[in-house]
Amino acid sequence: MEGSKLIVFSTFIGLVAFAFTTIPFTAAIVGGITKDKQNNNDKNIIAILIKAFSWHAIAVIILIMIFSMLDIFLNNIEPNFIKEKCMQAIFWAAEDKNAVMLNASATSGEYQSDGAYSFLLTTYKVIKIFHGVLPLLVFILALYIGYEVNKNKQTNSAFSTLFSLIMYSVVGLFMYSAWIFLADIGMYLPQGENLLSLKNNFWKEIFLN
Repeated sequence: MEGSKLIVFSTFIGLVAFAFTTIPFTAAIVGGITKDKQNNNDKNIIAILIKAFSWHAIAVIILIMIFSMLDIFLNNIEPNFIKEKCMQAIFWAAEDKNAVMLNASATSGEYQSDGAYSFLLTTYKVIKIFHGVLPLLVFILALYIGYEVNKNKQTNSAFSTLFSLIMYSVVGLFMYSAWIFLADIGMYLPQGENLLSLKNNFWKEIFLN
């Protein structure tokens, strides 16, 4: 496969992996909370979270199956082409232009190769920002849910409100940890790296650079 086309293809594979590991879970959470907005309670929220995690697990399994089938068809190019070549050697190396060009057998300075690399780098940075800010979004959402659930209870004293906020913050952290564990599997990161390290690098770049 031509170098620039391989970079674009790897970017597309990365986008597919991101979509499968993110959209089903997010859509189930947002959709469930929106539909249940007028009747928030602990039982309904837990049911929404279980449903969302189930969709997430199914989506990751489907993603792995799709990539495995693609690898069978592309085995004549290179073994484990999707995982090792497209994802690990190109997509996750997006911040190192020289490595990307070398792994894709592309020539830096050529219009098509540089354009493909710009597309790759932009996509990578968007995904990196998403994973960087996601824990903060989860925390805010957990606080919002805790407040809404407590508001609908007959007893909504300051203590019960604080307890509800803390409880749902813990639940949010647990769900985020469970979500990211499966997402790591579907995103095919290089050995020794994970989405938590991607998140950590995002914040290090902001505060240390």
